[in-house]
Amino acid sequence: MDESKKSIQIYEEFMNMSEIKNSFEDLRLEISELKDLGIMNSLIYAEKFMNFCSNNLISKENKIRIIMLSGMVNNRDRVIQALMRGKNKNEMFMKLINDIQKFGQYVSTSFNTYPFVKINTSFPSLALLGSILQSFSFMKEDETNIMISLPHFARKTHFAQLDLDTITQEMHKKWERDFWDSQVKKTRNTNISSFEPGFHMEYYLKKEEDKFKLIEIPKIRMPISPYNLKDIFIYAKEVLTFFGVTEEIKIVEAEHKEALEKEILFINKMLMDSENLKIEDFTNLYSKFLKKKENPKSLLNRMQELKQRIEKGEIVKPSLLL
Repeated sequence: MDESKKSIQIYEEFMNMSEIKNSFEDLRLEISELKDLGIMNSLIYAEKFMNFCSNNLISKENKIRIIMLSGMVNNRDRVIQALMRGKNKNEMFMKLINDIQKFGQYVSTSFNTYPFVKINTSFPSLALLGSILQSFSFMKEDETNIMISLPHFARKTHFAQLDLDTITQEMHKKWERDFWDSQVKKTRNTNISSFEPGFHMEYYLKKEEDKFKLIEIPKIRMPISPYNLKDIFIYAKEVLTFFGVTEEIKIVEAEHKEALEKEILFINKMLMDSENLKIEDFTNLYSKFLKKKENPKSLLNRMQELKQRIEKGEIVKPSLLL
């Protein structure tokens, strides 16, 4: 069987958006809790995935769920931990967790299983739906910055495999280079000899060859590829509407606005009360406030971004100017 026929046979199983929704909507999970690159191409990995699922009696519904979850978080154990924190522990839910546990995590440690780390890059169009659902709380912020930065759902390694226009592809390549060169400093892989730090152009170019299309939404006029950022952002909003999370977006937007106001008040207080505060002390306090470790340059850039957004009227300052 030639590659084109094999590709159609494998991927057509996951091209029905209504079926995808029906498979995933019963999975009641807190999306907010779900806050690789081999030379083998995506088709080879996709075929291996399908064979692994068949041999392990993993249903089509759970295949859809697992692929979408891998688009949210590319780590098997973190996905399982997030699901276990959910309130729903019915039979379907526990069967899904059991199926996820059948996977390994890394290529080098998954000799008799399938590496979870390769799922999203095997099915990037379906994984994208998971990324969009995970990132719905950032949609307002992403829309504001659409011309200057990638949306949160696009800050994934599998995004490179979509049929993107040149500008969007270059934006993603720049993000991914920074991701591997600056953010990924170590690995949880017990086979440390297989860890190749830094960005690898040959891996990226292999992904760039894929040119995957977006999964069609019923009764929606789909963008024509190659896609630009605006095309995919509009598509993302349609996905959220199709999955019925539009009202949740409004709630999260209100929470996000409140959090930004608290952050701005914190910055003002630090600037006023601590004129002689060293930069490292300030950034340590700022990181603690955000409840995550950030490097000083990132925090200063964030301060500058907040100031600019206040000056543009995108954020109403709660008290003093920065």
